[in-house]
Amino acid sequence: MSTPIDLDAVRALLANANLGPWLFDINTYMVEAVTGAPVAEAETKADGNLIAQAPALLAALADEVEQARATLADSRVARVLALIRAIEDDAVVAISGAPSRGVLTARLLVLADEQPHPTEVETDRDLDRIGLLTLGPHRRLGSTVTANPSAARVLARLTAQEPTP
Repeated sequence: MSTPIDLDAVRALLANANLGPWLFDINTYMVEAVTGAPVAEAETKADGNLIAQAPALLAALADEVEQARATLADSRVARVLALIRAIEDDAVVAISGAPSRGVLTARLLVLADEQPHPTEVETDRDLDRIGLLTLGPHRRLGSTVTANPSAARVLARLTAQEPTP
C-alpha cells in the first residue's frame, strides 16, 4: 500500500500558491492568477485548462479524501467492512475448493458486470449459496440474476491465485 496523502501538506501548498482561481488565456497559453501574476505557461490547451483548474480540483479532492477517511474510521463502517471481507474470504475458499471451480469462475466472469443475465440454474444456485448473487424479492432464481458487488472482488482474488491442480 502506498503512503497516505498528507492532506495538511496539500492544503499548505494551496494556501501558499498564487491566489486563485487561476485563469487560462487561450491566446497566450499563459495561466494567470486573478491578480494577473503569471503562474505557468502551457504547451497545449489541455495543459492550460488542467493547470488552471488544479487548485480547485486539489481542494475538492482533499475534502473528499478527508470525508472518506472519516467514514472509514467510523467503527460501524469498520464492522460492516469486516463482515463483507469475511463473506468474500469464505466465497474464495468455497470456490477454490469446489470441483466446479472453473465453471463457477467462468460464470462469475460473465456476471461481474452487475447487470442482469439469463439464469444458469445449477451454477447460479451454487453462487447464490456462496452469497454472490442478488436475487429477486422472493429469494428465488428467476429468469435473470445479477451478481452483487462482492462478486467482482472475489473474481479478482480467484483469478490472481495460481490454478489448482
